[in-house]
Amino acid sequence: MIVGADRLINWLILIFFVCPLLLGSTHFTGASKKKRKPSGVSHAKDLWKYLRFFLYNRSNVMKMNLKMKQSTCRILGAIFSLYFVSSVEGRYRRPDLEATPVDRLIKNLEAQVKAKPKDIRLCFNLARVHGMAFASKAAETFILRGREDQGTWFGYEPKHIPFRLAKTDDAAKSKAAKAHLKLAIQRYKKVLELDSKHLSANLGYGWCLQQAGKE
Repeated sequence: MIVGADRLINWLILIFFVCPLLLGSTHFTGASKKKRKPSGVSHAKDLWKYLRFFLYNRSNVMKMNLKMKQSTCRILGAIFSLYFVSSVEGRYRRPDLEATPVDRLIKNLEAQVKAKPKDIRLCFNLARVHGMAFASKAAETFILRGREDQGTWFGYEPKHIPFRLAKTDDAAKSKAAKAHLKLAIQRYKKVLELDSKHLSANLGYGWCLQQAGKE
């Protein structure tokens, strides 16, 4: 924009001042056919007047462009902020969790699986609860409030094997953990009977067999 204004000033100086001087007329407009003696003072005043006019307008254009750029940046920034905040909140919204005893969760899931024995999702969730109980040795776990059918909460994007293996010197906990491992293997096997290509079930089943020392 600045380069264009400079070129415009140069062309105007050439048209209104240089050409009249060369042709011997005061104004090169064609409206008046009278020839007058060129006046250096008059041309200097006219030149200064036009220069001030275009320089003033050029500064206004620059100010306007700056304001437009600032406004555009603010609008884009606001749009980006809204999109970013909404996407982050939508993806990582804090879940409404509640603690529940593992035994009660397993009992409820077993009842649901009994009612729907071919429901792969329920069978898989039950298998993961047993796997979690073996790995964590914990008496309680967290679930989404009112959603016991989903089993233990492992996050919005759980891993195929979401368990963290914990150690214990408590004989009772170790015995209970071994029982959960045995049941986890059985439940994972049931899932694979319903869907042999279930990736998470295959990996969970292999992990449990490894923990049990089987090949």
